[in-house]
Amino acid sequence: MIALVVGLMMTAASPSSAELTVVCEIGSIALRDLPTINRNKGFDSYYVAPDPSRPDLLMTCPRLKGEIPKGYPIADDDARSRAAVHAPIPGQHIREAFIYSVGVPQISSDVKSAVVRFAYSCTGLCGGELEARYIRTSKGWQREGQIRMLSVS
Repeated sequence: MIALVVGLMMTAASPSSAELTVVCEIGSIALRDLPTINRNKGFDSYYVAPDPSRPDLLMTCPRLKGEIPKGYPIADDDARSRAAVHAPIPGQHIREAFIYSVGVPQISSDVKSAVVRFAYSCTGLCGGELEARYIRTSKGWQREGQIRMLSVS
């Protein structure tokens, strides 16, 4: 009985193939915007969902993995451990790591616009969240306006 309920809940939460196509189209555009939010050129940058409890674009659209911009390798254990250092360690220099992720696009009910959230976590108790709005045009999906900073620490 529990398996049936869980199965029904997962089916209800899964996007249809048409919705998934739109989500992945917008996600592809959002990935191209990733370098525009990176203001930390002197540090190592990686791509991965910093919070596994949040859905990440690549979990929904795994085929987009090949579209991650150059300079954003998938974070490995070393990158995650450096990003998890929250205070200086006496006598040690740790190269800072910034780990970025792109959220699953939230599409409007009329399928004419969408919002995508970007997040990052980094060495030294820092992190942030940004948001971009995309609109459907005659030329396809395009970002509307600037990417907005929602939070930073």
